[in-house]
Amino acid sequence: KGKINAYGAVKAAAAANSVYTVKGTKPDCALFPNPNNRQFTLAYTGAAKQTLDITVSDVTGRAIAREQWSVNAGDNLHSFSFPQLAKGTYFVNVADAGGSISIKTSVQ
Repeated sequence: KGKINAYGAVKAAAAANSVYTVKGTKPDCALFPNPNNRQFTLAYTGAAKQTLDITVSDVTGRAIAREQWSVNAGDNLHSFSFPQLAKGTYFVNVADAGGSISIKTSVQ
């Protein structure tokens, strides 16, 4: 129960703080903690098994890191670590078969 409540709270807070930019159909995902210390978790709820493309970009749009994540139908969690990131603002783009979402995050 706590995981679902925490996930809902993270999604609500992110939506309220305008940290999302969506293209196509919005993937159901959230990033936490935000801000973070170069390590964060993505929560993704999918309708089918697929591979997501994850791209971390700086404020100029330059891709800093890319990774693929295989997900199953239902709830998925994956921790990411990007030790090469300097402190600052980044955008984590999550693309699935239907669309993409860009989540603004801060590294402290």
